[in-house]
Amino acid sequence: MEYKKIAEGIWEIPKEGGMLVPARIYGTEKIVKAIESDAITQIKNVAYLPGIQKYSIAQPDAHKGYGFCIGGVAGIDYETGVVSPGGVGYDINCIKGKTKILSEDGFKKIKKFEKQNYRITTINNKKALLVFPSFFMKFKNKKLFKVTTELGNSICATREHPFLTLNRMKEIEKIKIGEKVIIFEDNKFIADKIESIKPKNQETVFDFNIQETHNFIANNFVVSNCGVRLIKTNLELKDVKPKMNELVNRLFEEVPSGLGSKGQFKANRNQLNEVMQEGAEWAVREGFGWKKDLQAMEEEGCIELADSSKVSEKAISRGLPQLGSLGSGNHFLEIQLVQEIFDEKTAEKFGLKKGQIVLMAHSGSRGLGHQIASDYLDLMVSAMNKYNIKVPDRQLCCAPVTSKEGQDYLGAMYCAVNYAFANRQMIMHWTRQGFSKIIGRSPEEMEMELLYDVAHNIAKIEEHKIEGIEGKKKKLLVHRKGATRAFPTGRKENPKIYSETGHPAIIPGSMGTASWVVIGTQKGLEETFGSVAHGAGRVMSRNAAIAKKKGSEIQKELLQQGKIVKAASLGTLAEEAPYAYKDVDEVVLSLELSGIAEKVARMTPLGVVKG
Repeated sequence: MEYKKIAEGIWEIPKEGGMLVPARIYGTEKIVKAIESDAITQIKNVAYLPGIQKYSIAQPDAHKGYGFCIGGVAGIDYETGVVSPGGVGYDINCIKGKTKILSEDGFKKIKKFEKQNYRITTINNKKALLVFPSFFMKFKNKKLFKVTTELGNSICATREHPFLTLNRMKEIEKIKIGEKVIIFEDNKFIADKIESIKPKNQETVFDFNIQETHNFIANNFVVSNCGVRLIKTNLELKDVKPKMNELVNRLFEEVPSGLGSKGQFKANRNQLNEVMQEGAEWAVREGFGWKKDLQAMEEEGCIELADSSKVSEKAISRGLPQLGSLGSGNHFLEIQLVQEIFDEKTAEKFGLKKGQIVLMAHSGSRGLGHQIASDYLDLMVSAMNKYNIKVPDRQLCCAPVTSKEGQDYLGAMYCAVNYAFANRQMIMHWTRQGFSKIIGRSPEEMEMELLYDVAHNIAKIEEHKIEGIEGKKKKLLVHRKGATRAFPTGRKENPKIYSETGHPAIIPGSMGTASWVVIGTQKGLEETFGSVAHGAGRVMSRNAAIAKKKGSEIQKELLQQGKIVKAASLGTLAEEAPYAYKDVDEVVLSLELSGIAEKVARMTPLGVVKG
């Protein structure tokens, strides 16, 4: 065992090799034992980052991500440390430019798709379909590996790129010599044995995102490729249960969802610049909500250090049509019932009570945020050479926080954060409208007020106490990758309305289980920089989840449990099935046992809109 238990719910991996600090994992024994080895390696790798303070931290929802594990937290010295896009939120895997992609016009080199968009072949339930990629990606200087099979098929890809084997999608780094992969040739599938996997030089690489199926045909191989807010109402179960079908259908119509989905509102370039600089304040000024909504948001819905001049034209072009849309994957809009209250006093101050109907929205910065991360990863790789920074994993590429590269990235990343605040504000506006149309009362009459909006993929400038610096706080850049800030009372960052309680931290579960409102503690502030889990955390890959059950089966099972679900695609339901996630109650128990958060309320889903 690489880790040892040091207290109830807290496990530590001692420093080794080039680790600058120990690593800490927060979770019950059941939770910690279930964390995949790759995620453990990522937790240790983060401890190598220059300027890291205290510990490399993993929350109980930890699972493998890009560079950092999801659920990873790192407080890094602002003056001497680094900023890493992998510590904010990102996923890529790519193939060589000369790789031939099966399209509607036959095989074409993937780099040609940069200028022309063809429909390409994807596999769904063993059938070949033609679809347009939702977006195209290009990255410079990526290390490639050449995969060759017994029948003479070959392809060059990054080591993280998944290939379809006899059992499931597997990354190159996990495929063994002699293992069989699936080849699509002459319109039929055959199994072909891996003969060799050899490292090659670095090259510019490319990738697609494919809606629903997440695969395409490359050189005959089958290969694969945010925040949350809670809205209160004064409604009870009896008010919504008879109209649940109508409510879910109305929300599905009001809030565009699905990969590449476009918002009801068509922003122009000037408006998008204002969104990136002003966040939710822009949305409220334009009529998408109430002014008092801003009082219940992290940073009042706007980070002032955003700099739209640091955002590429490509990122802007992707962000323009998607403002005010839910997106896909684990993004959702849920009608929930407050099923149990654990802290009556705090719940009363939050305006929560048992039997109350609330709505939860989970969405982010859409294609704009993804593109900003893509743009700056290349820049960070160059910066590591420039500043002679050594890290054990290139996915942790980074630059000094105070360097031009570091400051440019922060300015651009905060634009994505502001876009996400505005996006969720618009979703809430249309949610209020949808509810009003079905229930027959105004949003004001239903007291549809925002409880809180908090980001969970972000790096923020904060001051924290560090051991050895008596009585003083240190300026840090706290990376929260799939982790949520949970500040107790006493922090200046808390909104005035939560100055006596600390702000609510929202932990969504899967669509079949529950979601939670918790509150951070002083111990959490001291140990985890005031951070907690952002959700349940996956235990099963999307491909494995899709292989286990069809989306239609998941929808039927949830309906039998009294939960009405409507999704942009049944494929999304399959990959987001409840069994693909950890037990969210065990995750919250982990936070409670370790003392970094306290339970306030548990909510269960009644109706779900999925992207």
